[in-house]
Amino acid sequence: MSKAILTSNPCHGCRVEEVAAPYFVWRSSGFKVDFASVKGGDVVFDPASTSGDFCTPDADAFLKSHMDLMTGTRAISQFTDEELKKYDAIFIPGGHGIMFDGPESQDLKKAVETMWNSGKIVAAVCHGPAGLLSAQDNAGQPILKGRRCCGFTNSEEKAVGKNDVVPYSLEDRMKSLGGSFVCGSDWSSYVVEDGKLLTGQDPQSSPALAEAVVKAISPGIEPQHGKGEGFHKRGHPLTREHHHDHADDHPGHGKRHDISDHPQAHMHEWQQPLRQTTHAGTGSNVRSERPDRSYNA
Repeated sequence: MSKAILTSNPCHGCRVEEVAAPYFVWRSSGFKVDFASVKGGDVVFDPASTSGDFCTPDADAFLKSHMDLMTGTRAISQFTDEELKKYDAIFIPGGHGIMFDGPESQDLKKAVETMWNSGKIVAAVCHGPAGLLSAQDNAGQPILKGRRCCGFTNSEEKAVGKNDVVPYSLEDRMKSLGGSFVCGSDWSSYVVEDGKLLTGQDPQSSPALAEAVVKAISPGIEPQHGKGEGFHKRGHPLTREHHHDHADDHPGHGKRHDISDHPQAHMHEWQQPLRQTTHAGTGSNVRSERPDRSYNA
């Protein structure tokens, strides 16, 4: 069974990993993925995410083989309400561009509201929740109000030296709208589920968030990750289960054997993903917590 996901990208640039990792998870899980952007046309990627430490294997594979998906995208305004309601989810990746484009776009606001008020999944990662700030429910209340959520934190913004450059603090804005903002350690894979609202903290959270979307749409489907494109199957984000191909052949369990020098091996300490935690519902119970989950798992 194929489910459709509309991915909306910011006009001023987004991070490759936050598009690539979810795309591979969803396509490998049998989902149809359509791309749109705030203003239409070619999507721009943040140069910092196209090389060096932040160019993960997912990002590298996407840049090499899937850039045609980023050219000539439909503007979000071109989707009618009827079209939008045919999708099961809308997902907004991050990158600092969405901080400028998101709250100001009435078209994105309308699309998010249409999906939300139709009972569909609304998901965003890292700075992506900026695209949710202006959206309201049928009662005229912010969709974040009273709901657990996460996004790029103030401490992470300070760590990348952008806290004095961005137009506002995403964490503070989400809180000001009534969102119950929670977070994990800096640069950890951290996902929060509150009903049909699914949010991820930072780039490291992109795969886990995508897997959570799969489970939210089709609970009977086991999320897959990019077999055939240089990726190992990832463990389910809500359990301690971990999968690795040919583990018995390798003394270092979980270590990639299809590349010899992983980009994250050279990350600074503050860039390393520390752990993965997935929260669900409006309570404070933790559904799962497990050790470090890096991109080579």
